[in-house]
Amino acid sequence: MDPAFGTEQEFVEMTRVAAAHNAIVIDDVVPAHTGKGADFRLAEMAYDDFPGLYHMIEIRDDDWPLLPDVEDGRHAVNLPPAVVDQLRDKGYIVGQLRRVIFFEPGVKETDWSATDVVVGVDGKARRWVYLH
Repeated sequence: MDPAFGTEQEFVEMTRVAAAHNAIVIDDVVPAHTGKGADFRLAEMAYDDFPGLYHMIEIRDDDWPLLPDVEDGRHAVNLPPAVVDQLRDKGYIVGQLRRVIFFEPGVKETDWSATDVVVGVDGKARRWVYLH
């Protein structure tokens, strides 16, 4: 946390005060707001260290059956809670977060999504799970 914005304890206190007033504090990182532009596409293709910008986790191909199919014309699919739990149990991700920003039943039920198969700059096919 940037000290210019206070201490971690002050942040926790601010979120408690907000919750006491039926509000939430949205804490986030800048890459979550860059959209799916060139940097995101380079991350999908495993270029350099770009996957780290987006908290992208490569899923082993033998675990791809855990991931839902991506609809035609789409690049990714939101993961249902049960899949997030399975990926957590396998050690890929931390699991479900306490809050789902912009929750919409059947549309965005978790803060995790999975890409379709993407061929990287090294020629390897991958599927990624990423936090957003």
